[in-house]
Amino acid sequence: MPKPPDMACLGIRHVVMYRWGDNDIGEDEDEGGEDDDSSDGEDGENGTHSNEGSKKSCSRLGGENTFQDNKKARVDESLVEGEIQLACYTLETLAATLRFWVIGILLDKNTVTVCYFDRHLVVCTELFSFSLQPQKLALVLYAINQCSPTQLGFDPHLRPWSSHTTDEITAKMMAALNRPVKDPVGSFIEYTPSEVEEVGPGEDPELPISLRIEEVLQRPEDLLSRGTLTSRSSAGSLMAPTRTRNMPTSSAGL
Repeated sequence: MPKPPDMACLGIRHVVMYRWGDNDIGEDEDEGGEDDDSSDGEDGENGTHSNEGSKKSCSRLGGENTFQDNKKARVDESLVEGEIQLACYTLETLAATLRFWVIGILLDKNTVTVCYFDRHLVVCTELFSFSLQPQKLALVLYAINQCSPTQLGFDPHLRPWSSHTTDEITAKMMAALNRPVKDPVGSFIEYTPSEVEEVGPGEDPELPISLRIEEVLQRPEDLLSRGTLTSRSSAGSLMAPTRTRNMPTSSAGL
C-alpha cells in the first residue's frame, strides 16, 4: 500500500488503545491448553503479585480448586472487562467526529488482540503475545501507520476549509487536508452533485456542494446501531449558489 503524504501526523494515535491488568496470558501453556510443572510455579509467583485488591477474589473462589485450575477463568474475565472498556472508548471515538469505523488494540501485559468496530459488527483477532511474536505487533502498527485518514474511518467529505474559499490557500491549509478534522463544528462537509443526486443539464457534476457545520444536533449513542450524526449547517458566500436551497440541516451516517 503506498504511503499517503504527511502520515507522520497520524501514526497510531487514531487507534483506540487500552491496556488492562497485569496478568500473563498463557505464554507458558502447551498446545493442549494445560500448564506444565515449571509454568505452574512461575505463574503462582506472578499470581500472588497480580491478584492484589479486587483481583484477589477472582483467583480464590474455587474452594479446593488450585490456582492453576482458576488461571484460565481469571484471564478470560480480565479480557472481558478490558474489551468492555475498549468498547466504551471506541463509542466515544465514533461519536466525536463523522467516524465510520475504529481500530482498537487491547493489551493485557504482553498479550495483544486487535479489534475492528464499525457500528454493524465487532471483529477481534486471536490473542498473540508480542514477546513471543513481535513481528505480529510490528505488522499491525506498520499497517495502521500506512493508512490514510479515510482508511482509518474518517469521513472523506469532512474538510477543515471550504473548497469554495476565496482566501489564498497556504501550505498550512493544504497540510490540514491530510489530517482528520478534530471537531465537526466549524468544518465543512462537501459532496459532489454526482454523489447525491442526478445532475441536470449544464450543471458541473464535480462542483462540490459545501456546507459549514454550525452545530451538532444529534450524535450516535450506541456502539451497534445506525451511525447518523445530524447537524445544523449554514450556506453562505462560500457555498455553491445553485445547491444551497432548502438545506438547513445535514446528516451523515453509515
